[in-house]
Order: sequence, then C-alpha cells, then structure tokens
Amino acid sequence: MSRVLFVRHGETTWNREGRIQGWASTPLTGRGRDQARETGVYLRSVGVDRVLSSDLRRTQETARLVREGTRSAGGGRSDGPSGGESDRQDDGDRPGVDAALSFEQAWRERDFGDYQGLDRAAIADRHEGFDPTGSLVAVESVPGGESLDEFCRRVVAGWESLLACVEDETVAVVTHGGPLRTVVADITGRDVPTLAREWSPDNCGVTEVDVSGSPDVVRRDDTSHLA
Repeated sequence: MSRVLFVRHGETTWNREGRIQGWASTPLTGRGRDQARETGVYLRSVGVDRVLSSDLRRTQETARLVREGTRSAGGGRSDGPSGGESDRQDDGDRPGVDAALSFEQAWRERDFGDYQGLDRAAIADRHEGFDPTGSLVAVESVPGGESLDEFCRRVVAGWESLLACVEDETVAVVTHGGPLRTVVADITGRDVPTLAREWSPDNCGVTEVDVSGSPDVVRRDDTSHLA
C-alpha cells in the first residue's frame, strides 16, 4: 500500500495572535513543539519511510521535531517569546520518525504579500469584499503576493511530482493549511475557495491519502494522537 500522510505544522506565535503568516518566518510555541513531538511518535507507530516538508521556518521546525519525538523535550519551561504552554516534562523518551527528511518550496503556504503579519480585521479594512470570518486562501489576488491560480498551480505541480515517485511506501508531508486544502480539492474535485471557507486544518492534524491507485482521502484532519 502506498499512502501520503499530510501534517499541518504545529501552533505558532502568529497562529495564537490570529495573524496571517504566508511566507513569514514564525516560530512554534511551546504547545506547537509538543504537538510536533507527539505527531512524530504517532507517525513512527504507523510507519513512515520518508518525510517531505515545506522549507518555511514553522514547517522545518515541525518536521525536525517529528523526527526527534519526545527525546528532544529536555525539561523545564520555555520562557522565550515562542514558549507558550511550554514543553511537557513527563512524556518520557519516545523516539520520532526514523526517516530521511527533505525540504521543497512546492509545499509552502501561499505568499500573502502585503497582508502577512496582519489580522483578518485589518485585512478586511484594506481588501474590499473580504469576510474576516473566512479564509484568505479563497481570495483571488493579494497585493505583493501569489494569486490563487499561481498558488494552486504550484501546489498541484508538487503533488503530481510526489505521486509520480511514490512506490509502495508511506510518505509524510509537513505543510500548511493552504496546500492541504488545495490537494484535497484536487483529489475530490472541489474548488479551493469553497473548501477553504468550509475547512481550516488543525495544527498537526493528519490527513491520509491512499495513493495505491487513484488518490483517495481516507481521513481528514485527525488529531486523535494529540489527545
């Protein structure tokens, strides 16, 4: 069986503050690091042969912690700006995924240009017709960033490239909410804006796609391993 396990990155400081990230270099919070470590322990238990990741800071950090598992937790609270709930001290020595890791730009979030760093209310003041309760991924164009079409073509090209080389293996892809919704839309025949308005992937949620034949979404946004 061949399958791809998509993982959204762990919680970041800007996730917590409600700010749009795009290509910004944002660190994980303490909670985000815990999420990544727990996800690594889970992925090891189901068997992962290799890990691909977006090359942005938050996904790189998540992917590296996925490989380390709770062995990297050390001890004590993180008191820096990326600390948050802090790293747990009682998880024990549980290894993460023992697999090669590589980074690809194809799996980056959409470049939101001038809107990066703003919250949705501020964007609604600048972008006519944007609903601050909705998803910016659904907007056709943003000043200084990628258009929706450019973004979708980039992600789908990366997805098709991955499909072409998956052979009887399980691949984990650490990415972002936008690419996750783009891939699921491509598989299910949905349009990205509609799916983006309906679904906001959770931090470190796992979406499984069976690629043994025609790609099929087996489960979406499973966070049971974080309970």
